[in-house]
Amino acid sequence: PVATAPGPASDDPGAMAEGNEALAALEQALRDLSERQREVFMLRNFENLDVAQTAVVMGISDGSVKTHYSRAVARLRELLGDEWS
Repeated sequence: PVATAPGPASDDPGAMAEGNEALAALEQALRDLSERQREVFMLRNFENLDVAQTAVVMGISDGSVKTHYSRAVARLRELLGDEWS
């Protein structure tokens, strides 16, 4: 599996450094979210769960998932800038 895994998107050191900086900024911004917002954001974006699946995993309503996700995205835009989205 490792041999068939895709390599880096770029071999350019500048692009790689920029990607590392962006990842570090995202990691820091995620730490600034509330626990619920962070959990919803991670489940929706990194685990690719839909609203209903996220609600089941977290034991909350679909509406709560939507609210926490919306607030998480707004906070991340505030912290990282509009170009992030």
